[in-house]
Amino acid sequence: MTEPEAYLAALRILTRSDRSVADLGKRLRQRNFPDEQIAAAIERCLALGYLDDRRLAGQLARTFSETGRAVGRRLLFELKKRGIPAELAEAAIAELDTTLASEQVAGILQRRFPEFDPRTANPALRRRVLGFFQRRGYRLDEIFSAFDTLVEMLDADAN
Repeated sequence: MTEPEAYLAALRILTRSDRSVADLGKRLRQRNFPDEQIAAAIERCLALGYLDDRRLAGQLARTFSETGRAVGRRLLFELKKRGIPAELAEAAIAELDTTLASEQVAGILQRRFPEFDPRTANPALRRRVLGFFQRRGYRLDEIFSAFDTLVEMLDADAN
């Protein structure tokens, strides 16, 4: 295999979705390219701006946070799992606006659990909803704040 083949394979991988340097290297190794060709392909992609771990970390952090898929420690785990270096992952998370966490939880509550009422829910349902948000990395104070917000909204609708 020649160096241009490794580069072309890298481009094909990157056209499907943005990747980290580590992930691209792993995928090229799976295709049995030698390490020196992988390194050359990665260097070329970096030089041309096709690979940028900082940009990818920011995009993934915003997407996961805005959709409620992951926040906090769970978000850090997800970024590392995708091959983002720890310092870049932490920097991307630090740039996020975390003040809206309880509002995000309230919005997800309304979409995902539209019939959920914290005042009347049985303990099993409360645990299920609480676990749902904890697995995504939300802190207990954020979750309970969202429950309080939901109760206020339900009381306002009743009046």
